[in-house]
Amino acid sequence: MLGVESEKKWTLSKEINIELQIYNYKDLEESTLNNNTNILNQYYNIQLSKQNMKLEMSSFYPIISVNSGATYNESTYDIGNLSNTMNNTGESINYFANFAINFRIFDGGKLYKSLKRLKIKKEIDELKFEQKKQEVLHQLSITYDAYNASIAALKLSEKASDIALANYNLAVKRHEQGIINSFTLRDIEIAYINSAIVAEQAIYNLMENKISLLKITGNIIQDFSN
Repeated sequence: MLGVESEKKWTLSKEINIELQIYNYKDLEESTLNNNTNILNQYYNIQLSKQNMKLEMSSFYPIISVNSGATYNESTYDIGNLSNTMNNTGESINYFANFAINFRIFDGGKLYKSLKRLKIKKEIDELKFEQKKQEVLHQLSITYDAYNASIAALKLSEKASDIALANYNLAVKRHEQGIINSFTLRDIEIAYINSAIVAEQAIYNLMENKISLLKITGNIIQDFSN
């Protein structure tokens, strides 16, 4: 098995224990709409399309740019003999700031074409989202019915297996008393074995349908982690 330590020890059991759990369809439907990965992926596609449209729309707004700085100048003056007593250098600092606003006037309709394309993509994503919801909910309904049917089948198969076991135990006593022969006992034993196999298969079917139900609702990790 992948992701399992090689030295892990396993305890094998001949019995399959399964907990019968009755689910409310409305709760499953709500969980599916909130957690199903296929639905979530389509929802994220819509959000991504909306974000792309916002980014494209930003091109319509003016672009404001600000530039500022300062320049430093140092000059030396010829003041003759006075240079011995006076400073003949001058210093100055000039500050400046530029403020500009740029508008998009005409681009040949490229921006509008791009926006139209993004809008169409968003509408397609929304249609796919609704379609995916309907598909997943339809599959949920089918799996939910199959799960409930497997519960009923399990109960019937277990009852049939119990009856077959009782018949077999009775047949053993009647065989010991010489009432029935070995061939009849063998037929009853085979019927009991077959009924037990059917009961085990019913358990497997129930587990399989439960896993399918948990996968659709997006709760398979939470359920098995608990």
